[in-house]
Amino acid sequence: MVFTGGGTEADNLAVIGVARVAAAQGRGRRIVLSAIEHKAVSAAAHLLEPEGFEVRVVAVGADGLVDLDDLDDALTGPVAVVSVMLVNNEVGAIQPLDAVAEVVRERAPGAVLHTDAAQALCWLDVRE
Repeated sequence: MVFTGGGTEADNLAVIGVARVAAAQGRGRRIVLSAIEHKAVSAAAHLLEPEGFEVRVVAVGADGLVDLDDLDDALTGPVAVVSVMLVNNEVGAIQPLDAVAEVVRERAPGAVLHTDAAQALCWLDVRE
């Protein structure tokens, strides 16, 4: 467990750290994230582009949910990290993380699935 000063620092550590470790281990240089990720995640991913990482942004539907077909298409070849936030802080869309995880396990089993769940407390009962 790693404690950080806040959500931005935690997202930066997760995305940048996992991507760099994956690349060093030869597990890919692609970062896949949803179009509605918090700036802490998307900015961290794009910071890695000058290092040769490819950032693929997955579409969301009108309901704010990740397009699972587009996610499936984005997971071709080696993928380092996939990031899909649990609850969007602007529209409140609750992502189907079970379905997302299933697609990631199937299409990119070496990828790490990251989720920013900071907003979940505002929208979900997390006591269970």
